[in-house]
Amino acid sequence: MPTICFPSKNCVVAATQNGSLYVFKMSSGTLMHVKTIEKAHKGPIFELWCNESTVLSGGKDGILHRWRFSVKLGSADLQYLKSSDIRAEIGCADPVAIKSISCRENPPAIIVGTSNNQVFEINEISNQNSLVVIGHAGGHSAKALNQSLSLHPSNPHLMLSGGADGNLILWDLMHKKCLEQRMMDAPIGAVHFSNNGECFAVGLKSGHIFVHHGTGVKAEMLAPEKQRSHAVHVVKFAPNDHFLAVGRDPNWIDMYDVAGKQCTFVATLKGHASPITEIDW
Repeated sequence: MPTICFPSKNCVVAATQNGSLYVFKMSSGTLMHVKTIEKAHKGPIFELWCNESTVLSGGKDGILHRWRFSVKLGSADLQYLKSSDIRAEIGCADPVAIKSISCRENPPAIIVGTSNNQVFEINEISNQNSLVVIGHAGGHSAKALNQSLSLHPSNPHLMLSGGADGNLILWDLMHKKCLEQRMMDAPIGAVHFSNNGECFAVGLKSGHIFVHHGTGVKAEMLAPEKQRSHAVHVVKFAPNDHFLAVGRDPNWIDMYDVAGKQCTFVATLKGHASPITEIDW
């Protein structure tokens, strides 16, 4: 599915089904198209990750591309840096799609989840790649996609993953093992740690969402008073962690107040003509 990210306040990078990247910049209240990278990937791009200077892209071709992002002279630019071939790392002749990307800063590393349930850690200092977990080996079932990954913002060794098998797993990346796991009552569409690391959100394909305060996955989770029945594709905390945005069918973004250990519905944003696949603040 197409995806977007916001490397800066006024700039958007959008990915497409044909593997192209588009860069947009807000100017005088209008979103202007400033650059196109045609067929950056061979096939659809499923995931983007970014900060103020870097954009990462991954998709059906199993290639992780790194791009340098910059804003200058009233415009924005995206320049290719380097790539990692995940398919080559596991010795697979068939393409292995990249379904999710997350990063940590200290020590710098990129975490990649694949359609084969594998999770890779790419060390950005040594440029060495390692297979952290194979999903069906004590993790997600062999037929379940890694739908979403989220790294803990302050503990570089903790990662949360959710799969189409309904398994919610907390991983120890240093020791490459599962710390805790919990079977949800429906396939998991999205997971996300809050920016302060004190809670995380889980969105299910059944439409239900949950917010848990704490790191473990087994304790009681908060839920809104009324749950929807439309599939959730993405959940994202606001920068101050007071609000949670939930992208779901049919093309809605629901907003929830999650400050002070609550999960209260606030509003629904409507305007998209197709399902919400990505949200960024």
